[in-house]
Amino acid sequence: MSGRYFMDMNTIIGEMERREAIATSAGATDGNKILRTRALDGKIDESFLPASGGVSAETVIASESLAAGDWIHFHVVSGQRRIRRANAADNTKPAQGYVTTACNSGEGAQVFTSGINGSVATTGFVAGDVGVSVFLSATTSGGCSKTPPSTTGNVVQRLGFVAEVGGSVRVQFDKSPVVRL
Repeated sequence: MSGRYFMDMNTIIGEMERREAIATSAGATDGNKILRTRALDGKIDESFLPASGGVSAETVIASESLAAGDWIHFHVVSGQRRIRRANAADNTKPAQGYVTTACNSGEGAQVFTSGINGSVATTGFVAGDVGVSVFLSATTSGGCSKTPPSTTGNVVQRLGFVAEVGGSVRVQFDKSPVVRL
């Protein structure tokens, strides 16, 4: 199969060796390896991309423990920018991004402000929800819901839409302006 193999110089024995390019990545152990595209569609497997679907992230210290998939809010503590869980019940905590891995308070977390949050819990979602709007939750800090909040004092913030439901829910982050009730 063309493109599946390549020649590599073994510098220890001084000979050329045929090696196989990898089609998927297991993470750091596959660093500095040559990859190949999928035969079916000629595209790179998603396992080579960051959890957010190739969107860049920045590291920010968490001011509370966060779960994978939490929607977050930026705030300032002692002059330093930090992140905490967003919550529609508190109009000072609209969602401004998300995390895809859990972290403890005081630890750095990779924060994404666009792209796909592929770590949303499946609670309350079914496969037929693809394309359905997702809103910041007023009952679960850092969570989201298919139903917008309706209590006076809460905020309604559309976070995006369900892109896929499987082992987790993938939500395309496409936030809208915050509306106070």
